[in-house]
Amino acid sequence: MELKHPKFDIPPDCPYENDFIGREEFGENLTKIVSAITSPLTISVNGAWGTGKTVFLKMWEQSLKNDKFSTIYFSAWEDDYCDNAFIALVGQIWDKIKDGTWREMGKTFKEVLIPSIKGVGSHLLNQTGLDAKTLQSHAEKMIEEYATETAGLKDTKKRLKEIAKRCRGETGKPLIIIIDELDRCRPLFAIELLERIKHFFELPGIVFVLGIDREQLGKSICSVYGDIDVDGYLRRFVDLEFFLKTSNSDAFITSTFGKYAIEGNDRWTPGEIEWAAIVSKCFGFSLRETEYLVRTMVVASIIEPELAKRLVLPLLVALKLRDTDFYKKIISEKSNATEIIDRLTEDHNAWELFDLDSETKERMYKPTRAYKLCYELYAISPYEWIREVENSIRDLTANQGQLPEKLFHFVVKAIFLHDHFREQQPQDFFDGSMGHEFKQNLHFAISMKNLSKCIELVEFGDKTEGR
Repeated sequence: MELKHPKFDIPPDCPYENDFIGREEFGENLTKIVSAITSPLTISVNGAWGTGKTVFLKMWEQSLKNDKFSTIYFSAWEDDYCDNAFIALVGQIWDKIKDGTWREMGKTFKEVLIPSIKGVGSHLLNQTGLDAKTLQSHAEKMIEEYATETAGLKDTKKRLKEIAKRCRGETGKPLIIIIDELDRCRPLFAIELLERIKHFFELPGIVFVLGIDREQLGKSICSVYGDIDVDGYLRRFVDLEFFLKTSNSDAFITSTFGKYAIEGNDRWTPGEIEWAAIVSKCFGFSLRETEYLVRTMVVASIIEPELAKRLVLPLLVALKLRDTDFYKKIISEKSNATEIIDRLTEDHNAWELFDLDSETKERMYKPTRAYKLCYELYAISPYEWIREVENSIRDLTANQGQLPEKLFHFVVKAIFLHDHFREQQPQDFFDGSMGHEFKQNLHFAISMKNLSKCIELVEFGDKTEGR
């Protein structure tokens, strides 16, 4: 089951209206840069998958249009089925200029473009079994085709230069060509597109803006060229690099819950939204991963309304994404609260989940939510382990012993044993109201089967709208 994300709304008259992560200022600064540059320029906007590059670039493109820029938006990934990156790119330019006030220029552009894409003979020399006469004939044909193609490319470049000049004359601004999702393309297509931009489209009055995941693009480059200096290679093509900062703000998460509103269950409490934000922050979620977390919580609210309110639900979603093997161990009921706390704090440094300072290990706030989280972690632990905890409590209170780390993690002690309890024996804690509540919650079982069912229903994939 997949809960499809609603299409992101970019109002034409106010493109940043739904920008909940503070990208408008970055867009405005980018506009100032492209406005001031008159020489050929290629800019990269770098961000990992799921950080919102596509949405930002589309918001920014709309703001450019509002400022009277001429723009072309090209999703490279959607066109990478095409064998020739050059044809894909000029096809997008042709589609932009073939109508309206540029119609006549579009016709002449098409006329000079055709010879430059007709060359088809370069593969013939690789064929085997050709005699010398046939090979010579094919070679001569290739030379003729190359001459025709080269002349066509020169004419096409000349017309592109005229288009850019006319654009600057009419608007006083450069032509902006945005190429998005280059890193998701086939390696050969991505590299061919980069090299075409450099060698063919580097013209005054044209600014290219590339939306890329630099790390993934680097892998594509290495898959073609081997162990190459990726930074040095990219510097040949990119003049200015910018990194798209991400911020999973509370406003973004609140708006995401709102977009997934479902009749009869469209009100999430501030505490539930805040907890989703804390989990997202602790695990360093991208925007796409945060959306997946929210989708899962919404689906759970339909299938198992009570489970959707449990703190462990978003926590298990996070472990599914970041620590898959351990997640499988938990849902197989082969892990207990002590192991889970260890994993969260030591391996993922997620101390904030327990309201503990990562440096001092001291409580930061009144840990009401941390109490509940500990209860729930015990409630999803195997029954045999819980019985062992009960037996240990009885032994401790009878013998006035110390709470063992094996069963009572020091995080649990920090949360439950207030400062004035620390010098006293376990009996003093377990005889009190909080200790009584702790013992009661040992028997509060949460169905791991139902929890995992809710989580596994929702796919985390690449089929939602580009973010």
